[in-house]
Formats: sequence, C-alpha cells, structure tokens
Amino acid sequence: MHIVRCDGYGNRLAETTSAAPISATSTGPDTLHVHVLEQADGSVKLQYTARTAGDYTLRCTSSVSGEAFCNSPWTITVRAGEVLPENCQATLVTVDGQHRSVAGQTVTVAVMFRDRYGNAVQGTEKGVPLEVWAEGPENVAFAVDGASGKCGAKLTKSGSYLVHAAINGTAVSGWPQLLHVLADKSDPVRSYVSGAPPEGLRVGEPVTLLLHTVDAYGNARGQGGEEVVVELHGPLGSQVREAWVVDNENGTYAARFKPDMPGSWTIKPRCVGVWVVLVADGYSTVFLCIHDQSTTIKT
Repeated sequence: MHIVRCDGYGNRLAETTSAAPISATSTGPDTLHVHVLEQADGSVKLQYTARTAGDYTLRCTSSVSGEAFCNSPWTITVRAGEVLPENCQATLVTVDGQHRSVAGQTVTVAVMFRDRYGNAVQGTEKGVPLEVWAEGPENVAFAVDGASGKCGAKLTKSGSYLVHAAINGTAVSGWPQLLHVLADKSDPVRSYVSGAPPEGLRVGEPVTLLLHTVDAYGNARGQGGEEVVVELHGPLGSQVREAWVVDNENGTYAARFKPDMPGSWTIKPRCVGVWVVLVADGYSTVFLCIHDQSTTIKT
C-alpha cells in the first residue's frame, strides 16, 4: 500500500523531515505484520503479511496528532495460498466408520484442501488437480467434485482395496488407506444349493444340502445371520415338512432332514423370504428319489 502525504491544502509533501511518522495498527483473525517504509519523496509504503486467511482492519494514524490517514481504517482481505498436498486432509467416509463398506454402496473420500499455513482452500477456485482411485479386486476411479472436495465411487466386488488420494501427483498425507468391502445381502436369484445326491437315498437316512448365499453382484457372502427356510414336499402322507437349518456363519447354511416315506421329494429353499431359484444342476428346485429300506440300489 502506498500513502502520499499532503498538507491541509492538498499540496504534496516532498520531504519527510517535517512530516509526522505514521503509526499502523490492525485487528483480525491473527496478527497482521505491518512494516512502515518511509520513502525519499515523502511518501510511505506499507507492507503487510499474515499467515491466517480472513478479513483484517488496518488503521494508519499520525503518531503526533493521532489523526487517521486516507479515511482509514481499511478492510484488507487475506486469501489462502497455493495448495500444499502434505498439509491437506482426507477422510474415508464409510457407513460404520471402520474402513468397511458393502458392495454397491457409495464410498466417499472427503478432502480438505489447505495451504502451507493450514488455511482452507476452495478446490475450484485454485483448480486443484485431485485424483482418488481404488486398487483391489477391481480398479475404480472416483468421481471428483472439485468444489466440495468430495469424491465418490461404488465398489461392487468384495475384498480388500487400497484407496489412493493425490494432488498434482503427490499423495495426501496419511494416504493410501485400506478399505474392506463386504458382500451385500443375499440375492436369492444368484444363491444356489449343492450337496444333494441324485439317487441312492433310503427312508430314515439323513439328507444334507448346502445353501450358498451370494449377493446381487456375484459376491459369495462370508457371514450368516439371514433368514433361511427349506420346505419339503414329500409323498402323500409324509409328516416331514421342513428341514432343520444350521447357520454355518460363513455365508452357507446346512439343511438336514430324514425322509419318512419312499418316493419323490421336492426341496424348495427360501432365503430372506424369497425362493432360491438357482440350483447347482441348473434346476429351480431339488428333486430326490427316496427308496424303501428293502430296495436294492445299484451302484
């Protein structure tokens, strides 16, 4: 800032010997360092620096009379500097806050841009070249919103990912970070049954089937806790209507029962209230032929 001294009639003072020294004071979010530099032509240069962005008030007065110069005080706005990747902060936003997500859900990375002094910088205003991407079962680039610093992507494959955040090719402090994506809830259309022998079963002998739960993206579930029911339709007169289901707590469910009559049996598994329509052999239900104890079975 440049101040030109004038007398009461508007005439410029070309000498500093008769001029009163200028005193500069300021208020604001932090200290505004002001240097008053007397020039040979009688004018004054004011140099000011600040580390904290914000609005400051600068008042210049005569050190003799206390009279304000040039209609001071003035409002000075200090803006943030260039983005420094090492000072930026990025947060991996997940549902449970434990760096875990579910297949198909949006994973968000929130980036706070900061300059060398820690001041927040608006992304679009400075044109920050931000990149966020995930490496793992699938490689996914995040959609970047430069205005808010929020980046999002849907990861559909379960497994472990390494999520990167970089500004102008330099990694944000504390990144990359590990993210675990779990399978979504079971999809009865993709889940399937295995373990049923096509023949050779007798009345009273235990039958065991294994239901494999899979989500809508084809990920095998690694945990249990879902509602699974296996209905049985045997010959007329059979008293067995439902299999005993054991949750293996690894995404599979064992269904066991003992047929009480010989003949044809139809087994219909239901997961989360919906029929499981895919069986390992390609059929929508499991058909078993149960023999009487006296029947000779060829092997």
